[in-house]
Amino acid sequence: MEYKDLLKSVKGRQWEPVYFLQGEEGFFIDEITDLIQASLLTADQKAFNEFVLYGKDAAPRQILDLAIQ
Repeated sequence: MEYKDLLKSVKGRQWEPVYFLQGEEGFFIDEITDLIQASLLTADQKAFNEFVLYGKDAAPRQILDLAIQ
């Protein structure tokens, strides 16, 4: 999904179960991440429902385990 489409769906509160963000521009990833966090989770919910993984540090099994929780 392109940045503009993703931004539109998040602002329209059309959620996907998992978001996998990647790309050269860290600014766009940060902007989408901040918008999702502000729109979806309260501070209390973040502690139990938010997982941030960085590609070079995340094993495929770890990603799968978190996605199916």
